[in-house]
Amino acid sequence: MTQAPQRPDLPDPGTDEFAPVAAPARLPSLPRFPLLIFALVGVVAGVLLGLQYSNRPPGDTAPNVPLAGQLLRMALPPQDEAGILFSSNDVKPTANPDLLPAGLSAVYAFYEAPGRRSADQPQVRWTRDGKPLTPPPAGDVRADPGGSSGKILLRPPGGKLVPGVYEVELKLGPSNLAASFVAAWGAEQIASQAAPADAQVKVSDLALATAVSAQHLPQRPQKSFDGRERIFAAFKFAQAEPGSAIVVKWYGGTEPIKAATEEIVLPSTAGTASAWLQAPPASPLPPGQYSVTVSMAGDTTALATATFSVVEPSPLGAANKKGGALGSALSR
Repeated sequence: MTQAPQRPDLPDPGTDEFAPVAAPARLPSLPRFPLLIFALVGVVAGVLLGLQYSNRPPGDTAPNVPLAGQLLRMALPPQDEAGILFSSNDVKPTANPDLLPAGLSAVYAFYEAPGRRSADQPQVRWTRDGKPLTPPPAGDVRADPGGSSGKILLRPPGGKLVPGVYEVELKLGPSNLAASFVAAWGAEQIASQAAPADAQVKVSDLALATAVSAQHLPQRPQKSFDGRERIFAAFKFAQAEPGSAIVVKWYGGTEPIKAATEEIVLPSTAGTASAWLQAPPASPLPPGQYSVTVSMAGDTTALATATFSVVEPSPLGAANKKGGALGSALSR
């Protein structure tokens, strides 16, 4: 039998300084089943202590991660970086672009689903502004060896990509991938410009007229109009973020003319824009006081406001009576 080493600061057990001590009786051996219960109780207690330890008050420097969460994290495999990347050409990008140019004959969608191999042909569904588009034929869906990645050729209806929000869903065996992109005219120009840091859009020189130039400049601004005329609101903007939107709203007195609300996407950091208001010829605008405001999309704060009046139509008729239903549009 091996004897434990004696500490040097204690007397020798054989000396008289130690009183004889009777040997303890041998403890009875416990059955294995109760021991297993004790072990399980210990594990549960440890987890509960870990959870309690995680709920420390603010300012405590102890790690605020529950023990159960740590164990679960250790048991789970690393998460896959699955997704879909879009490109205007046959070269896989490293990240999705902010915008894709309208007018493309096809969009390339590269998908990755590590660890989600499937022998089945991927199923593709895509929409534009929420409306379903024709799914690509099997020949335009090309899976790489193994089936966990590949390339999809999306050919838009009519052969040209039109502006809008596109959503793509891919079913790969039991897995589903989804991504979206936005197409716009002048996407390259918009993407190449950046708004000044912490800048707020400035709207100035808001003027009303019955005509504007090709540069959206008002021709012969005025404050009074015939109820059958097309009334333009022209203005300048600056410090804008390319691709952001502003809203032009028209009011009859204090009531908004909802059918005439127009949202305009700004293609650059600075420039000019215009929108117009016109009632149908058979139902001209009634005489009274009117106003128009320009604000950022999603914000009710007016960046610029202009007021004008509508008078009884001239007996000779208005010179500018084109147009139909009440509405407004961006002059291009």
